[in-house]
Amino acid sequence: MIAGETEYLEKMYQDWQISLAKDSNLKQEEKRKAFERMHLDMKVPVSKQLKWLEEAGFSHVDCIYKAYCFGALWAKK
Repeated sequence: MIAGETEYLEKMYQDWQISLAKDSNLKQEEKRKAFERMHLDMKVPVSKQLKWLEEAGFSHVDCIYKAYCFGALWAKK
C-alpha cells in the first residue's frame, strides 16, 4: 500500500479507498471486513519505498504503476 507524499494526498487516497469500498456491490458483512483490513494496512510513500530498495542494493528502481494508494514497484540488482 502506498501513502500519500503529503497529508493532503493521503487524505485524498483514504477518501477514494473508502468511497470505493462503500460503493462496491459487496454485502454489508464483507464491507465491514474490508474496512477492518484497511486499518491493518501499513502505508508508506513511494519515495521512501524506492529509497529502501536502493539501500538494499538495487540500482534500478521505479514505481511502474500507481493508482491512488495502490502501486507496483520494480527493481533490479
